[in-house]
Amino acid sequence: ALMFLLVHVNRFISKELFQKLYFKDELYMPTTDILLYKDVTFSRNIKSSIRRKIKNRFEVSLPSEKDEIDSEEEARKRIIDIVPLIRNSLRGNKLLLQHLTEYNFMRNLIGASVVAVLFAIIALIISLCYGAKGYTYMSVFFLFCYLLPLVLSKIIIKRHGKYYAKTLYQQFLTL
Repeated sequence: ALMFLLVHVNRFISKELFQKLYFKDELYMPTTDILLYKDVTFSRNIKSSIRRKIKNRFEVSLPSEKDEIDSEEEARKRIIDIVPLIRNSLRGNKLLLQHLTEYNFMRNLIGASVVAVLFAIIALIISLCYGAKGYTYMSVFFLFCYLLPLVLSKIIIKRHGKYYAKTLYQQFLTL
């Protein structure tokens, strides 16, 4: 039961703290950014193909370039509404699932690092109180190891999110 609780705590921390912090409640998720005209991840031709496929498959249109310039936030919201349709059309896609799993693993690892840092600090304090040098060195080592994913969290989350987003649209084009 404790492990189950910790898994959910880690997921909550990673999703509610880090993902919301870096992607501002989905408005700046890579799946949203990539479909904006100003994003250079895909060529204009590939973006046009994605947009056509979305229109043909779901009978909805993405914002035009003018709409995006007039109100980028509204354009982002419209894209956010369409992404679940694309995701649902790719259920069972093994490559996409692999990238989603990698993204979620890395995001949740960062959430777990927050909890691990707290435990490492407690272990360090206890080892210092009892004068246990070996445990102190070990606590400092683990504290450093657990802080590393937190320091690199923005890079890790954004990079894996972009890998997932690129795969999502590449796989969508193959439908």
